[in-house]
Parts: sequence; structure tokens; C-alpha cells
Amino acid sequence: MVFGHKESAGSFEPFWRCIEKMTIVEFNNSKKDLEGIHKEYLDMLDWSTFLNDHPQPGELCKSAKCSIIRGVIDGKGAIVQSHPRIFVDDALLASIRRHIKRLIASIIEAIFNVLGPPDPTVRRTHLSMDKWIEAIISYKNILLGLSWNIN
Repeated sequence: MVFGHKESAGSFEPFWRCIEKMTIVEFNNSKKDLEGIHKEYLDMLDWSTFLNDHPQPGELCKSAKCSIIRGVIDGKGAIVQSHPRIFVDDALLASIRRHIKRLIASIIEAIFNVLGPPDPTVRRTHLSMDKWIEAIISYKNILLGLSWNIN
């Protein structure tokens, strides 16, 4: 996930902290059809890898326990969505396959709630569109210059 805003990295911290928290509030708000509201933006993303490249059984491995990122399923098997991690103008998101579109729509909603909705007569959208249309949705990717595989 990427977004564009005219703030320095140091002064942007209160905004990204709020966006991280609001993403989960929006994700858990079942009254909003976020995927419908943000369909235009979701359709711009490259879903081909996500839809066609499923991990092979030998690729899957159990994650080590971590006090920071606790996963998306609790000890009772219930979904507990972890909040995104924002680094300057990039956001890292992880969810189970059936919830990824809602999670992406949730961060879009949070960004627009915190920074303001798109209004081309006043300002450009807060999503960094040049990076947005190049984004690839997959369980493996290169983000922030690092190779990620979240199996």
C-alpha cells in the first residue's frame, strides 16, 4: 500500500499512527461496504498473482511466535486482524486470503478519514497513484527494498 501526502517523515507520525488504528476500526465495521465504496481503487491493483499464484504445500511453514505481530488467527481459531505497519509512505498489510480486499479497502477508508477524501478541485488523492497502480497483491513481494514471503 502506498499513499501520497505533503508531510515530512518526522511530522507524519501522528497521522500514520491514527491511520494504523483506524484501519482496524474500519475493518471491523460490518455496516460499511468498503469493497464497494473503494471498488475504483481496488480495481487498479494487480490481483493476477494473488488470484493465480497459490503457495504450494511445501512452501507453507508455521511462523515463529512474536510479541509484536501475533498473526491473524487467535488461539481459539477466531480472526484477529493485525493492524498495518506504515513506514513513511508505504504500508505493509497482512491478512487471510478472504479478507485482503476488505483490509485494503479499510486502509483506504482510514487514509481518507484522517487526511481528507479525494477532491481533485482542491488536492490530489492521498493515495500515491503512480505507486498504487504498480502495486502487486501477493503473499510474496518486494517492499521497502526487501523480499517478503508471508507464508
